[in-house]
Amino acid sequence: MCYVMDMIVAFVVLVLSVCLMIVSFAVLKFTITFTVTEEYREIGVMKAIGITDFKIRSLYLVKYLMLAVVGAAIGFLASIPFGNMLLQSVTENMMLGNSHAITVNFMGAVIVIAVTIWFAYRCTGKVKKLTPVDAIRNGQSGERFKKKSIYRLGKSRFNSTWYLAVNDILSSPRRFLTIILSFFLCSVFMLGVVITTNTMKSKNLITTFGKESDVYISDVSQAMGNMAGKTRADLAKELDDLAEELTEEGMPSEMSVEIQYTIKINFHSFI
Repeated sequence: MCYVMDMIVAFVVLVLSVCLMIVSFAVLKFTITFTVTEEYREIGVMKAIGITDFKIRSLYLVKYLMLAVVGAAIGFLASIPFGNMLLQSVTENMMLGNSHAITVNFMGAVIVIAVTIWFAYRCTGKVKKLTPVDAIRNGQSGERFKKKSIYRLGKSRFNSTWYLAVNDILSSPRRFLTIILSFFLCSVFMLGVVITTNTMKSKNLITTFGKESDVYISDVSQAMGNMAGKTRADLAKELDDLAEELTEEGMPSEMSVEIQYTIKINFHSFI
């Protein structure tokens, strides 16, 4: 039972960690995009004086590379003690090892740096399409000839406010996809914790893994003694004696026993 509960907690923590990382990458994309957009005028000036597109993009790539390296280094160093604390909180009844932990943390830091640089490279791709005049205009060329939306005004049954909102989303779905994904992951993040908490508090959960009872007594030494050569009759006599003691104290009860095997294994890593 303890093993199963620890596995549930570990799985929930893993899922929430992945959702949190995806949300953080989405926020990172917004941050880089807005930063580049605010500096369109500076980009236009640099293009006007003859600086090539590659050098302009290199300025942003180097800047975000340094930020990513510093952030990844801090996260890598902080992950070692915090990771050990997290493992110790769930490994008392779980067979988890710590081999290659440093290598995995280092690879995670490298992946974060690579993703950050990739976001910066993609977000600065518009620099190649901008002319100096367009960049000085904050990225606007003055023309608004775009593809028509599939949602026509004549087919709309909503009022003007709802039509404009829906039409804006359908006209540029890629622009709002990141926002929708962020809201979805945040909902999973919050609802996952709530659903897991309610499941752990449910009275039906204990009956899924064992017999329903009013009181549960966990005695490891007694369980080891029961497995050390005792017969079924000896175990039944001990349960009857315990039931009589509870009856004398004004708590009549019926006793039963479930044996769960727990093996503690310690892994020693040289990394």
